[in-house]
Amino acid sequence: MKSIEFEPNAKINIGLFVISKRKDGYHNIETIYYPIFSLKDKLTIRENPNIQGPNLVVSGLHLHVPPPKNLCVKAYNTIKRLHPGLPGVDIILEKNIPAGSGLGGGSSDAAFTMLGLRELFDLPISQESLFELAKTVGADVAFFLENKPMYACGIGDELEALDLEIKERIEIITSPYYSDTTMAYKNIQIKTEREPILLKEWIKQPIETWKEHIVNDFEDYVFSKLPQLKKIKVELYEKGALFCQMTGTGSAIYAIFPQPKPKTKAKAK
Repeated sequence: MKSIEFEPNAKINIGLFVISKRKDGYHNIETIYYPIFSLKDKLTIRENPNIQGPNLVVSGLHLHVPPPKNLCVKAYNTIKRLHPGLPGVDIILEKNIPAGSGLGGGSSDAAFTMLGLRELFDLPISQESLFELAKTVGADVAFFLENKPMYACGIGDELEALDLEIKERIEIITSPYYSDTTMAYKNIQIKTEREPILLKEWIKQPIETWKEHIVNDFEDYVFSKLPQLKKIKVELYEKGALFCQMTGTGSAIYAIFPQPKPKTKAKAK
């Protein structure tokens, strides 16, 4: 039986501005997605001729949704609608990226499921078509198909490649606290009066200046519910972080620290 393996990676949001609420109930946002390759799930897709659809097997960290609502299953079903003859598969997922953390683990798993199905069964789906299909699975799923820094707007599904490389050390602090995205959006207070958002320009400035302009609008609500997260952010700045922020709707916090200076060798006398 054919099988394929991947290591779906995490992402962080650099800034997350909620611009307006749309008539369809979603929100227009501006953010930057930045891939994090040091934190990964493990995903195996294996052909299973004995079943008609996807059989999801999950180990590792706890998921907060039942298998039918898992984004890997949704990704499979999306491809299946386009290619009804798609064989049944076992989707074996080892979760290392916490759910409800804002690190995009579920979206990453879904994107790699779509890539895996296309490769495993040699499906005639162009990258452009796969990109559009991914948007129907989740707002940030398409980002993981490219896995490069991206400016995002709309509901997070309109993407533009960015020339951005963070050479400083990025530290991610996860916690046992689960942040519900639906509740975060339901309680967001849209800021109607603020300076013009120039995220693509601000990101070109030195990292230590980012905190002057680049914010995550969800921090006010999430920190009010989980003050422990605000404490973590304060402590990270006290430890010397150049920039620190909650990613997505939480609950993970990331900090960018300066790279330690290389030690100089003592000269022999």
